[in-house]
Amino acid sequence: MGFLEFVDILKTCKYGFAEIVTAIVDFYNKVANDFNITELTSAMWGYLDYISVALPFIMLALYILVALAGKRIFVVIRFVAFFATGFFLGVYSLSPIVLEVMPELPTWIIGLVTGVIAGVLAKFIYFVLLAIIAAYSTYIVFYCGLIPWVGPLMAENWIIALVCAVLVTVALFFVLKYFEMAGTSMLGGFGVACVVRRFWDYSTLEVFVGREWLAVLIFTIIVALIGFFVQFKTRERYN
Repeated sequence: MGFLEFVDILKTCKYGFAEIVTAIVDFYNKVANDFNITELTSAMWGYLDYISVALPFIMLALYILVALAGKRIFVVIRFVAFFATGFFLGVYSLSPIVLEVMPELPTWIIGLVTGVIAGVLAKFIYFVLLAIIAAYSTYIVFYCGLIPWVGPLMAENWIIALVCAVLVTVALFFVLKYFEMAGTSMLGGFGVACVVRRFWDYSTLEVFVGREWLAVLIFTIIVALIGFFVQFKTRERYN
């Protein structure tokens, strides 16, 4: 695929939301099905046994912290997220190449190196990915006419859609802190809902029988709203 062909694919939205989601899900499934983590888990379970009883409570406390103070510790959250992503990509994608040269090298060391690199560059990668996702998502929405009253104006006029994408992306960075508050509140709320599910079966309530996903969703929204309110009210302390 040449560069001009790639640009044309992006310009005409041949890669829409459905294709992007499908690609992400396919990659996740491939990793989940093919990735052998025996070496990694065998080294970790011995240590996790000591805290296995307390682990749910530790995770609950961490998720509550993320929900209530996610913006304040966002640097840590971002580092952990990119470190974990870099680690698994290193172990899964890079290790076959490295092992051809150094077959005795443990795969977890390869993952550790790529994880540290991704963690160190987390801030730069985060802003680049955020800009790309915001711009391309906005471009798809406008160019493909997903908003009815602007569809006829944008159709076949990719320059207008591109300008709108740039403007929306720039505007996003002005409200980024609120975006991060909302994102960390939702993440923390979802984590709390999942941990609570270990201690309380949501299906014990008749309304949630066969619809535990609804209980998780409602619980997530409640905790997220509380978390966002707390972060919003305390934002001056860490601005």
